[in-house]
Amino acid sequence: MKRIIMRPNGNARNTNQRKAMKTNGEIMEMLRELKEAEGLKPEDKTKRLREIRKEMDATEAERERIASHWGWNLAIVVFAFPLLLWQSFVLSTLWGWFAAPLGAPHIGVWLMGGLMIIHGVALRRQRRDDVPGMHRLRSAFWMAVTYAFALLFGWICSLGVA
Repeated sequence: MKRIIMRPNGNARNTNQRKAMKTNGEIMEMLRELKEAEGLKPEDKTKRLREIRKEMDATEAERERIASHWGWNLAIVVFAFPLLLWQSFVLSTLWGWFAAPLGAPHIGVWLMGGLMIIHGVALRRQRRDDVPGMHRLRSAFWMAVTYAFALLFGWICSLGVA
């Protein structure tokens, strides 16, 4: 019998383990086999019922984990575009304050956003599946705060340049 081996953070060990998740039909088939089994002692039936219950609990826990990740991933997608615009605005502003006075051409928000996308695709790291969505959303929030501080300190420094 295949079992899902769960980590403390609620993720299955790998994709092969996720495939071990029982469907409702498979669990019903196990119950039918148990009902039709002849010659089993009541203790053996009870033990087998407990094993089936564990399979059901593991399956339900995996479904709940997947459903909870969908919510976080949707939140990340909703906040990704505004975060990209915010980062583009900050970098474009800093570029205008510090690089344009040195003779570099001005870069607008949309062009900076495109450059950030190219940079992100070119230097893309492998996404880790074991990082919960809430952690990714929290990281995105702190990234936005970091860019706000960069803009603030850049503005202070630009006062000295002008």
